[in-house]
Amino acid sequence: MSHGKWSLSLALCLGMVVAAASSAMAQEKKAAEMPPDAKAAMEAMQKAATPGDAHKKLDAMIGTWDAKVSMWMDPSKPPEVSTGTSENKWVLGNRYVEMQYQGTFMGQPFSGIGY
Repeated sequence: MSHGKWSLSLALCLGMVVAAASSAMAQEKKAAEMPPDAKAAMEAMQKAATPGDAHKKLDAMIGTWDAKVSMWMDPSKPPEVSTGTSENKWVLGNRYVEMQYQGTFMGQPFSGIGY
């Protein structure tokens, strides 16, 4: 990369950082100027969005798991059995569990994501 292009890239990055900081400061100022009822509503929403005891129960699902899946395509026939691996982790501030599954389905590779 030439010196001129590098300088332009640096200037653009610095401009984006300044713009982001200005936006954050404006949002903080708006929050401070909120009417009391709006501020109370915001605090109630933040409290409701904070992970709690119900989220702690999901901790048992976190980790990597071997899976054996049985599926009956025809009730008069034996099930189709496949295997796979499920990797479960916390996402979005420990509010949701994301499952990434890798395995097979009907003899073909299969990938899936669940929340």
